[in-house]
Amino acid sequence: MNFVESVPERSRTSRTESVAAVIDEPEGEKLQKYFIAVSLVSRHYGGPEEGGWWYDHTTVVDVRRVFGTSAVLGVLESFRNEYPVKRHSRGSVLGTGDYEFLVCTCDEEIPEDTKGKPRYE
Repeated sequence: MNFVESVPERSRTSRTESVAAVIDEPEGEKLQKYFIAVSLVSRHYGGPEEGGWWYDHTTVVDVRRVFGTSAVLGVLESFRNEYPVKRHSRGSVLGTGDYEFLVCTCDEEIPEDTKGKPRYE
């Protein structure tokens, strides 16, 4: 059975308006719930201390809740097309960041957006 259902998302401004719940497994089987997160990780200048330092800034751009492993593979394939590998990585001066994909079993494992600049100590 193929079924797509729109579910409300946690309050977060950087994510899309909703996440999709995709069910694609034989009927009668208990389905494992997964969360698939796409994060944009970019490198930012932290400051001049110790000759200069940099830190990675994470922004979650999309999250999907899916049920079953075949749904996970389908969503990952669509994410690879929607968020392709960039020509320049985050370590390059021309880079705008890298997309990272994370598959987890509970929403607490979804990475948080970086809040502000870390403090150098």
